[in-house]
Amino acid sequence: MSQRIADDLEAFGARTVVITGGASGIGLATARMVVRRGGSVILMSRCLDRLKAAQAELGASASIAELDVTDEDAVRRAFTGIERIDHLITAAAGTLRGRLIDLDTQRARELFDAKFWGQHHCIKYARHEVRLRRFHRPCRRTTRPLPRHYNRSLRRVKTKSQENGVGDGSWRCCSDPAGIS
Repeated sequence: MSQRIADDLEAFGARTVVITGGASGIGLATARMVVRRGGSVILMSRCLDRLKAAQAELGASASIAELDVTDEDAVRRAFTGIERIDHLITAAAGTLRGRLIDLDTQRARELFDAKFWGQHHCIKYARHEVRLRRFHRPCRRTTRPLPRHYNRSLRRVKTKSQENGVGDGSWRCCSDPAGIS
């Protein structure tokens, strides 16, 4: 086995990754990859049966917590008990299929609540436990300078935004490119 492959397989050694929506879909696929690469995961989801099945599949490297990310108090309680978080992945949501004009407004609001407010709650209450040098910041409005390699792409986005009359073009997405190594 080459050294590069060996390093890649150990990339998550001794790291803890919290994954909301971790009982299925992208969240579970991510959990499999983290465990395969030597990390441990804390899976969170509303569906306890799926969580238990995922934990059985992943083994001792996985722990679970039943959680509805739209319930802010429950999110606060869940994250208060976690000692260390190296990475936070917010995959909890759902999907809506069909034409926009045919979608049920209430169902669309539920999806928005899960995706937007769920991420907000998780970031808000996980921030004290996350090792900050590895924390992915959400997209937000900022004036903080970004790493040099972002500038060219951001100038294009900013210019296009201004040309199309979308805001003042100052929206930026900041993330640590080394966050998931």
